[in-house]
Amino acid sequence: ASQESLGVSYVFLGTQKYGFRGFPPKIPEAYFEGLCSHVRRDVDRVLLHDLFTLDSNAVVPLDCGVENSPEWKADEFDGPPGPVYVLRRSTGDRAWWEVFQKAQVLLRDAALRLWHHSADRVRDAACKEYIKRFFISITEEELSRGLLWLPSERQSGRTLTYHRTISNPEAWLTHSQARAFVDLAPDGSLDQEARAMLDSLQKMIPPTVKRRDYGPLEWGPGVNPDLPAHRDYLIGLADDFTQDLLESVDKAAQKAAIQPDKIVDEVRHHLRFAILRSRAFCPTETTRDVTEEVEEYLASGADASNGFVVHARSGAGKTYVMSKILVDHMAHSSNGSKHDPARNGSNDANGSKGEHIARNGSNSSNGDRSSFFLRANGSKDSTNGSKVSQGQRCIIARFLGTSQASSSVQALLTSICAQLQRVYSKAEPIPEEFTDLKALFIKAVREWPTAEMALTLLIDSVDQLDDINGGRRLEW
Repeated sequence: ASQESLGVSYVFLGTQKYGFRGFPPKIPEAYFEGLCSHVRRDVDRVLLHDLFTLDSNAVVPLDCGVENSPEWKADEFDGPPGPVYVLRRSTGDRAWWEVFQKAQVLLRDAALRLWHHSADRVRDAACKEYIKRFFISITEEELSRGLLWLPSERQSGRTLTYHRTISNPEAWLTHSQARAFVDLAPDGSLDQEARAMLDSLQKMIPPTVKRRDYGPLEWGPGVNPDLPAHRDYLIGLADDFTQDLLESVDKAAQKAAIQPDKIVDEVRHHLRFAILRSRAFCPTETTRDVTEEVEEYLASGADASNGFVVHARSGAGKTYVMSKILVDHMAHSSNGSKHDPARNGSNDANGSKGEHIARNGSNSSNGDRSSFFLRANGSKDSTNGSKVSQGQRCIIARFLGTSQASSSVQALLTSICAQLQRVYSKAEPIPEEFTDLKALFIKAVREWPTAEMALTLLIDSVDQLDDINGGRRLEW
């Protein structure tokens, strides 16, 4: 949201509770072993190893690089990619929580020793070092990601903060609801360390960020809408938030100041979807044959009667293959240079060799397999059948099920026909009756492409269509 929004993308509701301060439920293997080496007693190291279990499946292929891994963000705060120690599932009983609290103390102490050079930066708002994860609350982590770690020029206008105070907490600490409103120490008193952490967190919020304060309110108990003052507070908060959000929407609309265009938005959505996945694409030997066959097909200038289907079991990595093929095909079509087939492959997490290639538009989807389909309508030289290289190429891609306009066959064909209308400057109206729409789609794909503007149509995950109008049976 912080990357895409033109207005408010994060709302902070500040109270007198700093929040739960646990430790990371997943700790990178190297970090965990380093922490254990700084635990003084053998019995405590055993406790930590009993509380965590190693997940060795979280491995990033060596040729992908950290920045391309979909499993990890390239961020110090999240740690490096690779195997992780995972916190075992809570049993929920008192004994488990006692072990958890003991581990909390052990890990904090070990973190201060392991990262002693960074200990004084834990309360630095800009700090993203891993040590911070053992000391801050979930509330502070969310505020950091939503506001504090944004560039300063994007903080103002992107965040709204609302702060509520209930007076004299010492007087109602023994109430059963108190723990939901303030941080309590094990003995039931106010947690002064958490209170200090909350105070410093409040001071980290830049003065340029819009802030509204409410209270101090009297204890209700808690927040009680039956009390006039509390009811006025809740109504005021709701009204203020609505007003602030509407102002943000108005300002964002003024920034955009453009007419919404459903076709442009749909095309942009699928291109962005493909580009992001192509960046995380990792080639493997398993799928090189598939991508080389696709490349050969795209270069052949096949006519509109011949499609190309790739299908495999769910999760084999077809969408990543499709994304990489699309991005490479766009680059190849724009500069005319042959891209290296050795760079093609699949992000196949299991290294499966179950991919299947089908020519001539055959329906290869069966069982739990899903497919992606390509149709290239190129222009051929009448003398030797080779593809004519001059001219431009229209490349249309849809990743089915990722948008409203790609979830049913009627919406899909309407969207593709509307895009083809613009590309080939056709004025034919798009019918609402499905039979007529299907006829227009077939006509557009087969008859509209020219030598000056050939067509490549790529459709991913045809199994994501619903059954209406024979969508999953590919009767269209």
